[in-house]
Amino acid sequence: MASEADRNANYCETSSLKRGDLLEVPRTLFTHYGIYLGAGHVAHLMPDILPVFTEDQKAIGDVVTNQRLILGVISRNARIRVDTVEDFAYGACILVNHMDRLMCKKLALPNEEVARRAEKLVGSTEYSLLWNNCEHFVTHCRYGTAVSIQTDKAAVILHRANGRRIGWLDPTRRTENLLQLLSQHGRIKSMFPCPMTQQLLLGENCK
Repeated sequence: MASEADRNANYCETSSLKRGDLLEVPRTLFTHYGIYLGAGHVAHLMPDILPVFTEDQKAIGDVVTNQRLILGVISRNARIRVDTVEDFAYGACILVNHMDRLMCKKLALPNEEVARRAEKLVGSTEYSLLWNNCEHFVTHCRYGTAVSIQTDKAAVILHRANGRRIGWLDPTRRTENLLQLLSQHGRIKSMFPCPMTQQLLLGENCK
């Protein structure tokens, strides 16, 4: 998570954003990422179960609820969608191109190319917490290489806590196994206080 100094140094008003900028905002557990397309809109990857059940674009275009998001993670369904900067930020401060200094071995592509790459990918996609999340999307668009620094850090922490490497797990079950590892350490219930969310993640009746 970005420091207070980073927030103050990188936060900016919407009017100063440039097409192709990489935006990031803090969330409860992770940082969320998107690519600014101009005219106050951002392309970002969000887990979402709703497109599986309906083609109603108005309903799909509504802000993704926590339930839609969690079920999207579990079912591995996501969508690269375009939302307003306000809906993307959801009240949080915005860091702009903060990742450029973390990707020191990868220079950012020209901003217009970044935006066009993002626009071409808008639509449904498979979701993977470890291999295809919002950070993979933006790093692919801006640097030409899909990586997730925060996922790598989480994997290292879980490896140390559990004594085994996430990368060795069955690729078709990585998200499921990651949730199982979290469950083993009692972290699901502390991270997700809502009983309904606990039940969805743990597959049990939570009181």
